[in-house]
Amino acid sequence: MEFLKTAFKKFLYIFTILSASVSLLISASTININSTLTDSKFHEKLFQENNILSHTHTVVNDSMEGFINNLKQTSPQGFESHKEVFSMLQKSVTPEMVKLNLDSIREGLFKYFKGEKIFLPDIYLNPSPQKQPSSGLDDNSPSQVLSKIDKINLSTILLYINRNDIIDDLHLLKFSYYTTHILPGFFLLIFFLLFIIALVLSKNLKEILRWASLSFTATGVLGLLIGLSLYIYSTHFLPNQIYPLTMSVPLPQEVIISYLKGALLPIAFFHILFSCILIAVSVILFYLPKLLPKLFYDRLTQNEKPLNKFQKRLKYTVYIGLFILIVITIGFRVNDVKKDFELNDFTPVLSKLINRHAVTQVIFAKDEAVYSLHVKLIDKSSDEKPIANVKVNVNGKSNTQKKSFDESKTTDESGIAKFTLDNGTFRIMFIPEYFPQEYQLPSPLFVDLETAGTTLITIRLDNASEKEKWGVAEIEVLDKDNKPVSGLHLTAQSPELAPGSPDHLFSATNAEGIAVFKLFEGAHSLRFDASKFPENYQLPSPLDVRIIPNAVTRYSIRLIDNKNYLISPTPTTQIAPTP
Repeated sequence: MEFLKTAFKKFLYIFTILSASVSLLISASTININSTLTDSKFHEKLFQENNILSHTHTVVNDSMEGFINNLKQTSPQGFESHKEVFSMLQKSVTPEMVKLNLDSIREGLFKYFKGEKIFLPDIYLNPSPQKQPSSGLDDNSPSQVLSKIDKINLSTILLYINRNDIIDDLHLLKFSYYTTHILPGFFLLIFFLLFIIALVLSKNLKEILRWASLSFTATGVLGLLIGLSLYIYSTHFLPNQIYPLTMSVPLPQEVIISYLKGALLPIAFFHILFSCILIAVSVILFYLPKLLPKLFYDRLTQNEKPLNKFQKRLKYTVYIGLFILIVITIGFRVNDVKKDFELNDFTPVLSKLINRHAVTQVIFAKDEAVYSLHVKLIDKSSDEKPIANVKVNVNGKSNTQKKSFDESKTTDESGIAKFTLDNGTFRIMFIPEYFPQEYQLPSPLFVDLETAGTTLITIRLDNASEKEKWGVAEIEVLDKDNKPVSGLHLTAQSPELAPGSPDHLFSATNAEGIAVFKLFEGAHSLRFDASKFPENYQLPSPLDVRIIPNAVTRYSIRLIDNKNYLISPTPTTQIAPTP
């Protein structure tokens, strides 16, 4: 029995050391990631170092010219009828416009990830946006209409090209951003919890220092391995594995490699430096009793009297109290995280992350020189019924012959599209224009054909009708000078108002003059709260809004000095980020 008791204590002692080292390493790593990869200023610096502005301007300008030249050849009449529009778009591609949009996208995405904004950033079409009043003339020509558009929300563009998969990926990044910001607090609490257990297991200060020394040593060794691995990967393996990313990002390969190195190397150097410091501290703690023998031997062994029963009870009562306090704090944090998950609707993200892609089954063919890829589509909600007549695109480059592939095939009655390729990495994607609207568009995925034979990729499609029937109304309130008006309260009332069935719902305009309502599909009436309304403006009449499922409908209201107000006749409709 005494042997089992001693063995259990040793096991618990070693377990707390290893767990504490992992907790401390995760806390330090995520804190470093939060100050680098998930920081907008860090990426702004990388943009400048890698001259992303110049490269992006070249890519956009070349794409615009290629699109216009292709349109001239394929549809001369269409080009001539919209010649003024294309000319205006081509002239708007300037370095200033590219910089404005890069800054808007970078800052807007990080605000979206932080939860400061529920919508994606805007794409600006006018470097100096100014709302001009209507002249009353016939100004409905395409070029004149386009000249009045200051910006388009990125969600609207994704809706137009039917790329809900990109919105899903952005929501996954938002989930990752949230996770990295809650991990440090959690694992620091776990570290202190393990430290209290170590206090209970330790007989004196010397054993506590030994526990801390071993924990720091384990953390340092793990961190050093991570840092060196990241450094070796960034400098030796990354350039050879960058091809899949270059297929998706239209920038030169050397620019992408430089950018990724600039993002990964600071993390690698941090782990190396942090680990060296921890190992140095652990060595000091280990030899401290030998450096100060009087403190650790005379006082603890010779002069220190054994604790009486009351002192022992008081000691363990304090330990138990601290243990319970930390456990309760962890419980509160778990409850907060649960609420955040519900608020941000992260549950579908986790589900899609776990079932990111379908099961991959490899069937070897008789001819070992043939690399075949079969992509099978099935309906997830109808007993895995195969889906026919869906166009699938596969593109990539072979490893042996360096031959490029870019093929599109249509699924047959068994839901399979068949491709004959070569050894290499290939991207499977779906063309939005030819994808059935009743299904949610999957994200592109990569597959490595390393073994000769037939590789079967099964993709289960979700039904688009399963999305919730709610949308978002965005009310923009401007003063007579087209400046946003903040602090105005608006209320909405209807029999079936919003998710959760509240009988009353209100929202206040923010610093940008925008109030946001999440409502069910249909018509709703919004009223301004007279007690929160400025006296120098006339109180507007109730505003009738129509909610479109899974979309954002924006209404703009311009307040006029105690006379009248103007409401934009046609709301701008934007897709809401898929929860």
